[in-house]
Amino acid sequence: MFSVDGNGKVTGDGSGLTNVTASTFTNSIPESQVTNLVSDLASKLTAASPLNAANLTGTVPSANLSGTYAISISGNANTATTAGSAGTAATAGDASNLGGQPAANYARLDIGNAFSGNQTVTGFVNATSSTGDAVVGTSTGGNSGVSGSGATGVVGTANGSVGSIGVRGDAAVVDGNIHFGVKGTAADPNSIAGVFDSTGAGTAKILSGQKNGTEVFSVDANGKITGDGSGLTNVAASTFTNSIPESQVTNLTSDLASKLTAASPLNAANLTGTVSSANLSGTYNININGSAASAGTAGTAGSATNFSGSLAGDVTGGQSTTTVAKINGTPLGTLGGATNGQTLTWNGSEWVPAAPASTGAPTILSGFCTGVATVSTLGFAGLGGPASGQTSEACADTMTVANRRLRSRST
Repeated sequence: MFSVDGNGKVTGDGSGLTNVTASTFTNSIPESQVTNLVSDLASKLTAASPLNAANLTGTVPSANLSGTYAISISGNANTATTAGSAGTAATAGDASNLGGQPAANYARLDIGNAFSGNQTVTGFVNATSSTGDAVVGTSTGGNSGVSGSGATGVVGTANGSVGSIGVRGDAAVVDGNIHFGVKGTAADPNSIAGVFDSTGAGTAKILSGQKNGTEVFSVDANGKITGDGSGLTNVAASTFTNSIPESQVTNLTSDLASKLTAASPLNAANLTGTVSSANLSGTYNININGSAASAGTAGTAGSATNFSGSLAGDVTGGQSTTTVAKINGTPLGTLGGATNGQTLTWNGSEWVPAAPASTGAPTILSGFCTGVATVSTLGFAGLGGPASGQTSEACADTMTVANRRLRSRST
């Protein structure tokens, strides 16, 4: 009929039990077992004894609600004229806050808005303004005012009136720190930090650097840079298209003097013009092709107006003391005592002046004798005979033999 186990649990018919408290129940009492539940609730739930709304489950039918309720709704309100706080409100005439944030912290589409904190937008953002900048990004914490990533992070199009700007970056803070108006970063070696593309006709500028609105340098569509190049480094001289004035070469003369040495000489073939005589001194071992106005020593000279040093060979001595000392290498003796009629005669060791020696009777050739021959002996066979070797031709001239004038005759 009933039993009690070792833990004191009673099993059996408990309908006869009394003084049993509800707190001892381990499961729920079905509503059907509660007599007059609905009517008793209606009479017992009054202002003096209200029902705790926190204990309600399910949804109150809209037919059971009418009028205006000073209540707070946690969840969704399809329509609310005024909502102090609403998780979701399809329509609200006035909301003091949303999501625990005052309404002033939320952006509105019909007015201008100011954002604080980090904002993330997924998708395309198109900002258009006809009066001012379409998008302005300002960072006071050392970060970027506007940052874009992806295939094209930030695009600015200037299609307005003259002077319109596609993308503008301002580093307007003056605090002694470094700020960047526009900065591009390329982490991959194949990437480009910044690209400026000019698609206009001709040589439209692709980059213009300005100071207070005045252009100080520019790059045209052909890559030509215009501006002050005094700060350039590592510029190869081979890229110059004209000459550098000597006045712009620092220490040109002194550097040349120190660099042009015997170990590193200047190629004379590269000289043009004439070297000033004031820059020449000493003795030079050079060959001159042409005329030398003055030369200390000249191996060969086409014309020399003066020279110094002594000549060698058949002619010796200086410019004012030149002497013919030899004839074809044989010595020439003293000629100071030469007299009229003497000839240069080789005496076995040198050439000296001497009277010519007799050579015997001359041989008279065919034809006429011209001039007067002075001889000591003609060697005639007889006064009536011809001279030795004379032909039968007439000799029309006279000859003087031993101070006597003889006339030849024909035979």
